[in-house]
Amino acid sequence: MDDETTAWDLFEGIETGGNFLAEEHTVRHCRSMFMPRVYRREDRDSYEANQCRGAIGSALETYREILDRPVMDADRMREIEQIIRSADADILTDDQPG
Repeated sequence: MDDETTAWDLFEGIETGGNFLAEEHTVRHCRSMFMPRVYRREDRDSYEANQCRGAIGSALETYREILDRPVMDADRMREIEQIIRSADADILTDDQPG
């Protein structure tokens, strides 16, 4: 991304209630900035090379990819678990009559 693709000056000039959809910049860049993952623009050869997977197959593939992603790395997960154990220990000792 660069100044040409982001066009912050164009966005800043749009008044409340306006939009940038009719701007020449949007027309020039809309196809390069948005690449759909489910509805693909491909020719017949590409479609067949992708096992003729249509929108439903692509959606299922995307769904599975999202589910397979780790939410966070193992180090961060261990850190969070340590914070939870520490908080649990503090809560348990604070609640004890003493």
